[in-house]
Amino acid sequence: MALALARAANETDTPRSLRDVAEDAVAALSPRAQAAGVCIELAGAIPAVEVDARRVGLVLSNLLSNAIRFADLTKTDRWVRVRVERDRERAGWRTQVSDNGVGIAREAAAQMGSELALESVPGVGTVLTFTISDHES
Repeated sequence: MALALARAANETDTPRSLRDVAEDAVAALSPRAQAAGVCIELAGAIPAVEVDARRVGLVLSNLLSNAIRFADLTKTDRWVRVRVERDRERAGWRTQVSDNGVGIAREAAAQMGSELALESVPGVGTVLTFTISDHES
């Protein structure tokens, strides 16, 4: 859903640092996460490469929001983690949003498009990965 919304955004590109976009998304959702007892973490160094802030911010915010919404209330330690790593195969940046929430049943986890990968185990959590191509900047 977030990817479809990002593709549909007709507004002009707003180049910003991926690090800034990720930090802004986390800051914007921190009050909601705290209220839900969820810790949001930026894992590792987030690169300062330029990305389309509107689109990347929309996708990140949506994925973080869903992870907070579907936190597993039976767990005392609830978390959401954002990690960015170099993806040399696709010449871009692999961005993962993972959590230890309720997860999604495998039959419900249909392919969500070639640019967004989903791995989920009910009761364990979910990892959503998307790649930001170098030509995006």
